[in-house]
Amino acid sequence: MLYHKIQTLFKRTEKGEMITGAWTDPVFEYLAGNLWRCTEKIDGTNIRVTIDPISETIRSIGQAEVRFDGRTDDAALPARLVNWMVGKFFDKTMLKTLKGKFPDGAILYGEGCGDGIGKMGAHYGPQQGFVLFDVNVGGWWLQQDAVNDV
Repeated sequence: MLYHKIQTLFKRTEKGEMITGAWTDPVFEYLAGNLWRCTEKIDGTNIRVTIDPISETIRSIGQAEVRFDGRTDDAALPARLVNWMVGKFFDKTMLKTLKGKFPDGAILYGEGCGDGIGKMGAHYGPQQGFVLFDVNVGGWWLQQDAVNDV
């Protein structure tokens, strides 16, 4: 399941500076007076972390498997980032936790970011890492409080 593209709110100058009030879509202008919850849009690369209880490829513990993909199945992920993710997600404690939270599987969506990823990567520090922003379980998107719990 691919993650949908997130439309940016404001138009930008040629230098990439945000033009507050110059909406990229008329829908945003219509919604401007409503209560919004805003978070930072991370400048990096889309990452899908699939927790699959039945697949037997890649690396597993018990019946759970964790697989990393980009926004599309053909996307190439930076080797340094994959190495960081392997260290975090293939830790035995993490694998048991993921299997316990998602016995029927799930897809974690996030952004790989850090030095060497995207135009602004160095602004996130010298390391590379993963920022979770959405979770899909059995075709259902978790509410933000549940995502925060993950």
